[in-house]
Amino acid sequence: MTSIRVLSALIGVFTILAAFYWAAVTLMAPDTDPPWLTRIVFRASRNVLHFLTRIMQSNWRRSALRTLYIPFSLLAIVACSLILTAIGYTFLFYGVSEDSLSRSYVNSVSSISVLGIGGLPSSRLQTTIAGIEAFTGPVFVALLISYIAGMHSTINQQRANVRTLNAGIGRATNGIQLLETAAAGQGLASLSNVWASWTVSFDELDKTYRTVEGYLLFFSPNMASHWTIDTLTVLDAANLRNTILLRSPDMQAAHCLESGTLIMSRVAPHFDHHVLSFNPQQMAIQVSRDEFEALCDTLASGGEPVIGDLEGAWTQFESSRRAYVEPIAHVERMLVTPERQLSLKL
Repeated sequence: MTSIRVLSALIGVFTILAAFYWAAVTLMAPDTDPPWLTRIVFRASRNVLHFLTRIMQSNWRRSALRTLYIPFSLLAIVACSLILTAIGYTFLFYGVSEDSLSRSYVNSVSSISVLGIGGLPSSRLQTTIAGIEAFTGPVFVALLISYIAGMHSTINQQRANVRTLNAGIGRATNGIQLLETAAAGQGLASLSNVWASWTVSFDELDKTYRTVEGYLLFFSPNMASHWTIDTLTVLDAANLRNTILLRSPDMQAAHCLESGTLIMSRVAPHFDHHVLSFNPQQMAIQVSRDEFEALCDTLASGGEPVIGDLEGAWTQFESSRRAYVEPIAHVERMLVTPERQLSLKL
C-alpha cells in the first residue's frame, strides 16, 4: 500500500468521523451552540427559501413556503452529512484497495444508497467497510426523526406564545399607537401584563439563542416581524410610559425594557449574517419629536399626568431608545423578508 493510499484512508476516516460528529452535535445535542458548518447550512437554507419566495406572486404561497424553513434546514443537515460521509468512504475505499478513485466513488455511493450499483468487494475489509457504510443512511434518518419528534412540541409552544404576545399588542405597529390604544381603552395599567409576558419571552430567548433549536426558531422567516416590529413596539411603549408620565415607574415596563435591551444587544453580535436581498421595499420606523409631543398632548387630554419638562423627557427617551434600537436594527438586517426590509433610523 503506497503512502498516497494510506493518506487517502486516513483522510477518509477523518471525514467520516467529522460528518458523524457534526450530525450528532446538531441533531442529538440541541442545547449546544450550532457548529460553524451547521450555521452555514442554515444560512444557505434561508437564502434558498428567500429566493423562492421572491419569485412567488401569492402571499399565501410565500407564507406556506416559509414554514418549511426548519424541516428544510434539518433535511439539508442530513443531506450534507450523507454527502460528506460518501466522500469520506470514497477516500477510504481508495486507500484500502487497488481500485481507481472513480471506482471507489461508485462503490461508496452504492453502499450508502444500498442500490448495489458498484462491483463486488475485492476483500473482506472492503466488504466490512461497505456493510458499515450501508447503515449510515438509516442512522442519519433516525437521528433526524428523533430530533423532529422532540422539537415538534417546542415549535408549537413557541407559536402559541407568539400568538399570545401578538394578541397583547393588537394591531399597534409602534409604541405610540400601543400607548394611545391602551389609554383610550382599558387604561395604561393594562399594559403591565403585556410587558410582563414579553419579559418572560426575552428571558427564554436569553436561555435558548445559543442553541440549535434557538437558532432555528429565531431565524424562522415568519419570526422576522416578531423580533423587529413587535419587539420595537413593546420596548418603545415601555420607554415612553416611564419617561412621559409623572406617576411612579411601571416596574413591569422597566423590567421589560431592561431585559429586551440586554438580550437584543447579545443576540445581534452573536449572529452576524443576513439573507440575500435585491431591491427590498423599505419602511422607516422612528419616533419623531413631533410624534413624541403629540403623544404627550393625547395622554394629557385623557387625564394622564404628563411630565412638564418635555425637553428633558425627550432626551431621556432618545438615550434609552438608542441602546435597543441599534441591536434591533442589526437583527432586522439579518431577518429581512421579501415583502419589506425595515430601515430603522437611529
